Amino acid sequence: GAGTSPIFPVVRNVQAIAFFADRLVFSCDESLSLSQQGSYFNFFRTTVRTLPSSDPIDESISGDRTAVYHSLVPFGGKLVAFAEQVQAQLSGSPNVTPASVEASQVSGFSSTPAASPVVYKDGILYASVDGSFTTLRSLFPKVNVESNFDSDNLSVHIPSYIPGIPKQIEVNADSSVIAMTCDGDTDAIYVLKQHREGDQIKQSAWVRFVLEGATIRG
Repeated sequence: GAGTSPIFPVVRNVQAIAFFADRLVFSCDESLSLSQQGSYFNFFRTTVRTLPSSDPIDESISGDRTAVYHSLVPFGGKLVAFAEQVQAQLSGSPNVTPASVEASQVSGFSSTPAASPVVYKDGILYASVDGSFTTLRSLFPKVNVESNFDSDNLSVHIPSYIPGIPKQIEVNADSSVIAMTCDGDTDAIYVLKQHREGDQIKQSAWVRFVLEGATIRG
């Protein structure tokens, strides 16, 4: 028969939601809860006699640090979870199933939940706050190192340029343009323009665009 209880306690705090591997995913405290494949609102076992590959999944993230994951980003066939001081990755080979799923911490960089991370080119853009200013960073897989990530600071030359806490990150990958808004400068958009040759960034420049008399809410 089918399970009579959902795979996760309903009293958990849901921090983030995403779609991944044809499943609805909730970040609940230190765990990731995935719906039945193709049935996004079912979190009940379909049978207690066997464990079908499409059944819901509740997976605790392994690692050295206790963390609550505030953002979920599908990236490169895996699901990357962001906490304030650590990042984790959920995957399965060849597919994500209750039997194959793995989730573990893969890096330890500071991030803020104030602005949602965004996939851009070969990495994930995310923001952190250093004192009274925002920093924009890119998380990307290390070359030839399985399940390990590194991070580049895209605002390293302007550490005191973007004031306050970030509100939103948007990208135009075709034009290599990144835009950010922040609560310390509510009538301005901060834009990073990159010149790329292949995968190499040859030039980059930040520009502040002011919308006179406007208050940017997003």
